[in-house]
Amino acid sequence: MLYVILALLFDYRYTLQGLGDARIPTIAGLMELAMRTFSAFVLVPRMGFFGASIETPLSWLGALLPVIFAYYIASRRIRGLMAG
Repeated sequence: MLYVILALLFDYRYTLQGLGDARIPTIAGLMELAMRTFSAFVLVPRMGFFGASIETPLSWLGALLPVIFAYYIASRRIRGLMAG
C-alpha cells in the first residue's frame, strides 16, 4: 500500500520534468532529504525501530506535497493556453 505514494511521486515528478520544470523536482528531493533527517534525529530516538520504519514513507509524502501542487498549477496553465 505504501508503494502507491512512491508511484504517485514518480508520476508527478517525472511529468513535471518532462514539461521542462526542474525546480520543483529538485525542491522535492530536498524535502525528502529534510524529512529523512527529521526522522533520524526526532522519530528514531523517540520511537525506535518503528520510527525508522516509517521514515521512508514519510519522506515520500514530504516530497510528494510540493510536486502535486506544482503539477496542478502547471496543468491549469496548460489548459489555459490550450483554451485560449
